[in-house]
Amino acid sequence: MQRGGNPRSARSDMPLSDQIYQRLKWSLIVGEHGPDSALSIRTVAERMGTSMMPVREALKRLASERALIASANRSFRVPRLDPSRVSDLFFLRANLEGAATELATPRMTLAEIDQLEKLARRTNKDVESGVRGDYLANNYAFHFTIYAGAGNPELTSIIEGLWAQSGPYLADVVRVLETTEDWRLLHARIAEAIGARNARLARDLVEQDIGWGMKVYDQLADSGDSVSQTRPHRLGTMGAELNSNTTKQNRYLSTSSAGRADSRRFRIPRCNRIREECHAQKPPCATTDRWSGAPTPPLIQSALGDDGVSEALGLTAAHLHATYFVVGCP
Repeated sequence: MQRGGNPRSARSDMPLSDQIYQRLKWSLIVGEHGPDSALSIRTVAERMGTSMMPVREALKRLASERALIASANRSFRVPRLDPSRVSDLFFLRANLEGAATELATPRMTLAEIDQLEKLARRTNKDVESGVRGDYLANNYAFHFTIYAGAGNPELTSIIEGLWAQSGPYLADVVRVLETTEDWRLLHARIAEAIGARNARLARDLVEQDIGWGMKVYDQLADSGDSVSQTRPHRLGTMGAELNSNTTKQNRYLSTSSAGRADSRRFRIPRCNRIREECHAQKPPCATTDRWSGAPTPPLIQSALGDDGVSEALGLTAAHLHATYFVVGCP
């Protein structure tokens, strides 16, 4: 992906199915298709002026990436997820995008930071003017200007896949959202932190920005309401509740709100956090994990033996070089 590019920028030298895939993926990211929307092969082919075969290939590819699901009569649908699963998507996004931001902060050029500041002003203006479609496009441009600077194309690709899955749900909320000033200024604060080369602060702010969606859908899961049933000012309050917490006492994001099952409680600490905890113990723990060489505290050692956790750790560490997935830690 080009730095600061977007999936709709399909090159003309790409195979036709790839061009259609990029255009459809972009339409999901900016919420052109809401939850449970149908995309028929014939309709998409007619709209794009092409045959059905490359459209079918593109739709099947998006289904394999969990952005769509196949249904009857040669059609596909945007999945209708319950709020707890949408919260999971934003949870993953917050942590992965925070890691990408931390990697990108020392690498971004002054020209890229200038562009970031312009995009921050643009997204703020979009929200104030109520042009939510422009906001979604400029919001993407803002974030992926950062993530492309991380120097990790695999990480950027994973994040973009999560945007395609969560895009219809972000758009659902943005269309009825009443925002707070603190939330609107987050992009400006992120750009300022990156300009100051403060990687940890930039990561914190991005986690807050994306974590807002996690908090909104967490509360919708607890209340049993849908977005359409929730008054706009209540959604705004949800966002304010999260973003008012600008100082974290630790480096963990948690989905363990009231009513959520223990099996869905995650902690994702960074490697330097693991080192701090490990060296603070008496005596210091000696176990070293095989991916990064970071010492592993005893509270994490038990989780590493759980089914599937070691595999998740390896996959994530291979992409991020700085993050652990740990399930079930107290």
